[in-house]
Amino acid sequence: ERAGDDGWERVCDRAGAPVSTFPTLTTYPDALSAGLVVEAATELDVPVEVLLPEFGRFWVDYALGTAYGPLLRSSGSTLAETLAALDEMHSRIALTFPEPAEIGDPGLHGTP
Repeated sequence: ERAGDDGWERVCDRAGAPVSTFPTLTTYPDALSAGLVVEAATELDVPVEVLLPEFGRFWVDYALGTAYGPLLRSSGSTLAETLAALDEMHSRIALTFPEPAEIGDPGLHGTP
């Protein structure tokens, strides 16, 4: 949010992301995630060690306000319990969607 849409576009471009909008229920390579973190820290002129906790706070607030909110709330009574249950939650989602699309699949918004 701090860098705006133009900043996000620069981050995605420098990280080599094939898109700047990341659909939910899609898997992404770890290298892309790491590249986005490094480039976001560069764009915001903060160390990665500062960016990650800030992003965590942003993500929790964001996720609680989406369709993921009830799922997260049912995963634990404290933030620590909920975070500890994330791996199990991802496993349950994987059972529901056994072959998630991967970024760059031809069928995903026509990206090569």
